[in-house]
Amino acid sequence: MIIERIIILDYENKVANENKVANEFEFSKGPNIITSDGTTVGKSSLTKSLYYALGFEIKQFPHGWDVKTMRFRIDILINGLSYSIIRNNSLFYVSDNEGVLNLKEFSEWLQEKLSLNMKLKLRGASTKELSSVYSTEILAPFYLDQDKSWNGYIFKNSSDSLGRYSNIPSDLLEYVLGISNEKILEKENEKSIKRKLIKDNESKIEVLNTLQEEYADKTEMLDSAPFDIKELEVAFRSNLNRLSNITNEISTRKRKLFTNKSEKDLIYQDNIELKKVMAIHKVN
Repeated sequence: MIIERIIILDYENKVANENKVANEFEFSKGPNIITSDGTTVGKSSLTKSLYYALGFEIKQFPHGWDVKTMRFRIDILINGLSYSIIRNNSLFYVSDNEGVLNLKEFSEWLQEKLSLNMKLKLRGASTKELSSVYSTEILAPFYLDQDKSWNGYIFKNSSDSLGRYSNIPSDLLEYVLGISNEKILEKENEKSIKRKLIKDNESKIEVLNTLQEEYADKTEMLDSAPFDIKELEVAFRSNLNRLSNITNEISTRKRKLFTNKSEKDLIYQDNIELKKVMAIHKVN
């Protein structure tokens, strides 16, 4: 991939940054060196903007560089074909697609154009699940953050996105250097998934065996004690009548209790009123 040009539009200032430098930058197809006579003129802002426009989730921008108020257009060359990418916060527009893409969809588009199929193990997953990566992971091996990468952890603090994966940066570098064995990772993932399925199936079998044993016991009891359908119907109706009588008796007693409670409340209220009258007339 070759970066040909980037255009940065600030919604508020209409230019690239507060120093009013030009908002369009063109690059040669060979190596490019970004330099200046002084500091704080925008070198870091420009470099980080290049990665940001390609979907990298930058953890920290220079002070005063608010990408939320900016729109970025970057023109790139991949295998001799030209593409334009516009990034507006978390939305992307690409020249060969009429719709708008979110970060995940754009990352899939970028991997397809670069003929990549990078997958990494997720952190904290119950299985060794492999997940398709975002643009940050694709670009991370080529990105050094001067604000976050000089403390001995080159990749760890450059983007929060990298925290999703369990073995950073070794898995990234192994993939880029061509020394990772994706087949082994896929087989390990498949093995882990099948182990989980086996465990789930064993639990289901255990439940079914328990139910089968209970059913067998009940069947044995029925077989050992022959019964008459008519006798069961008579017994059922008798029990149903008894249940109905008990329900009616409970309802009757509830009504009596409610009546008694109402009377008790009235008497209690009368006593309160009587005490008030006695207090007023000072009656002992």
